[in-house]
Amino acid sequence: EANTCGFITVNDTTTINIQHTNCKSPAALCTVQPGQSQCWGAKSQPIPNFEAGSTMLVASNGRVMIQATPSAERVRVFDQLDAQWTQRGSDITDVQGSQFGVRFSIFTPPPDVRSTIDNIGVPAAIVMGLYRQSLAGFRAFFWTGLNWEPIGSKVSLCNSACTLDSLGMGSMGEHVAVTAALDESTVAVYSATFNSTFTSQWQFV
Repeated sequence: EANTCGFITVNDTTTINIQHTNCKSPAALCTVQPGQSQCWGAKSQPIPNFEAGSTMLVASNGRVMIQATPSAERVRVFDQLDAQWTQRGSDITDVQGSQFGVRFSIFTPPPDVRSTIDNIGVPAAIVMGLYRQSLAGFRAFFWTGLNWEPIGSKVSLCNSACTLDSLGMGSMGEHVAVTAALDESTVAVYSATFNSTFTSQWQFV
């Protein structure tokens, strides 16, 4: 309806978010600025149980999100289902004191997200930075359709104390690649075979 804005339930099952230009009510969550044709509005309802001190990243498709809490060495991945965010799989954790998730990235080639609760999309892969005894490293995981499994072993990025500035993840043909920027001066690239099991180990490129 033209005067209905925000989240509404359709057919008693599906929740949708009606925004400009499909609603004209003054209660709309989004207002177009002069000279513009679009505006920012709420994409979904709030994420439940959001952890203080967490950092978040949304994948390029806008429907997969990482929540990393380095102080708790815990990472969670969410999918947008209708207007809700639903956690994909269990928490991913590391040893205490590792700052697991201090840097992170996600790789989501389509089709890659859950469209319904019974349709868990694959593939999706994530990489998480960490520190062990002041040495930066990373661990990567892929989604099997049921849970998160590691891609190879943990990779150590330096032999002495160093700072992990950023991580990136993407594909190179049949391989998945991770880039790591260190100490504001060094970039390292690693790759592993992109297949259904990710049994190969990381190789420095």
